[in-house]
Amino acid sequence: MKFGKELRIRIEQILPAWRDYYLCYKTLKNILKHFPVTADLENRFLVILNQELVKINDFYLDAEEEFVIRFQDLNERIERLREIIRGGTLRSELQDVIIGILIDFDNIKGNLVVLKNYCFLNYLGLTKILKKHDKRTGGGGSLRIPIIHLVGSTLYKVLTWKTLVRFRTIIILAILISWSLPLVWAMRFDLKSGSTKCITEDIKSSSMTVGKYTVITDIKPTPESHKITIRVTSPHGNNYHYSDHVDSGTYAFTAAETGDYMACFWAPDHKPMVTLSIDFDWKSGVAAKDWSKVAKKGQVDVMEVELKKLYETVISIHDEMFYLREREEEMQALNRSTNSNMATFSFLSLLVCLSVAGLQLWHLKTFFERKKLL
Repeated sequence: MKFGKELRIRIEQILPAWRDYYLCYKTLKNILKHFPVTADLENRFLVILNQELVKINDFYLDAEEEFVIRFQDLNERIERLREIIRGGTLRSELQDVIIGILIDFDNIKGNLVVLKNYCFLNYLGLTKILKKHDKRTGGGGSLRIPIIHLVGSTLYKVLTWKTLVRFRTIIILAILISWSLPLVWAMRFDLKSGSTKCITEDIKSSSMTVGKYTVITDIKPTPESHKITIRVTSPHGNNYHYSDHVDSGTYAFTAAETGDYMACFWAPDHKPMVTLSIDFDWKSGVAAKDWSKVAKKGQVDVMEVELKKLYETVISIHDEMFYLREREEEMQALNRSTNSNMATFSFLSLLVCLSVAGLQLWHLKTFFERKKLL
């Protein structure tokens, strides 16, 4: 495929709205078709080339200014968010603010990728057309080398600026995500009289886990019909927590086994039947750590605490990846063992079938010989 056609296709794929701001490769190529060069034709080529470069530069500067303004606006919003956090605002009230910032960051990142592709395609088109020019004129790179050197250095500055913005964006995004994660830790469920509900949590060995449960009721003191029994057991059936006829409570322990831990809630029989609403919060690993005590002990500000959370989260993810890799190896070993057993079973099944068929043939032959039919 010719480069001009390929360039048009890529422009339509990336951002058709910017098509008028790309290098007019076809116009410059049509001028080169009339070479060998004359003074007027060379001047016309250089004038159009200069106009195209000015157009591209002006468009890029406008886009860059827009990105700078948007980025400064996001920085101001993040600073306001820090002030809100210091003021002790509830996490639930911060959810919409955080989601809005995340969406804007994602939009800026996507637009920066488009701008990078815009610069790359123009740089590539300019390289191609100048190479054709020097080939037609026999200049041996007299025009291409200085222009490409100048434009190329500008392009690398663009990419460096973009990379720095992306790096800063990733850091702030990670902090905001780590702040927003606690929004989904708690749950509420209904439990009818005489029924049981069990909830499981996959916990690694040596991990800290903390649970808190409360029966929601407006009746004080809590009647017997609104009290529950809870038991927390390990994958091997060991008891880690047991409470009978309570309306609230907490538990905390360090897991000694890896696997699914189960918290079972049971409501006693009652006539008439009642439905209990239970708030349940179960945290493990980094989430189970009391970061408020860390902040008070170390006298650190909110952002430092969030960075500590982020660091602990990264360590937890690292350990989780190794744990998943070990599980994957175990599953692969089990898969290989199963395949081997299936192959052996298939071979034995085939051998039995052939043996039975041979016995049937032998029996029929013997029977017919005895009857003197053979």
